[in-house]
Amino acid sequence: MLDTIPEPLRDRMEIMRLQATPKTDKAHIAERYLFPSKIEENGLTKDRLKFRKDAVRSSSRHYTREAGVRNLERNIGECAANKAPHAEGKRKN
Repeated sequence: MLDTIPEPLRDRMEIMRLQATPKTDKAHIAERYLFPSKIEENGLTKDRLKFRKDAVRSSSRHYTREAGVRNLERNIGECAANKAPHAEGKRKN
């Protein structure tokens, strides 16, 4: 990305390299905090909605490219909303 900045300007810039959240940390955050909150938010129980660890890793690797967990949280929320009782009632009609 720095290739697009002219060398004289780049020479005068202070460049900071920031690391993203590692994928293992994203999976841990999802299991520990995001799943419980989305399950509760959608009126589900842990027995009603389960996520396999490999699915979490795959989701964090392929569908969430940002540094944080915002898109991962959104993906989990969509899954939980689809499993929620009110969503199932809409699909049956």
